[in-house]
Amino acid sequence: MAAKKRGRKKRTIDDGFGAVPRYHQVYLVLSQRLREGFYLPERPLPTEQDLMQEFGLSRVTIRHALAEIEREGLIRRVRGSGTFPI
Repeated sequence: MAAKKRGRKKRTIDDGFGAVPRYHQVYLVLSQRLREGFYLPERPLPTEQDLMQEFGLSRVTIRHALAEIEREGLIRRVRGSGTFPI
C-alpha cells in the first residue's frame, strides 16, 4: 500500500530569484511601507488580525515579521495599545 503524501503549505514564496520565507516577504512589504511614510507615527499599524487577513498568513508568521521590523528599530510595540512606527 502506497503511503499518502500529506498536503502541506509551502513556507516560502518563489519571487523569481529563489524561495523567500513568507515572514520575510511580509517584512519586506511592511518595512517598505514604513520607510515610505505609509503609516503615521502617532497612529498604530493595522492589528495582527488585520495583517493576517491582508496577507492570508498565520499569526505566528505575522509576529515573526513584526519582530524583525522591531529589531531594526522601525516600530515599537506597546502591549494593549498597538504597534507604532518610529
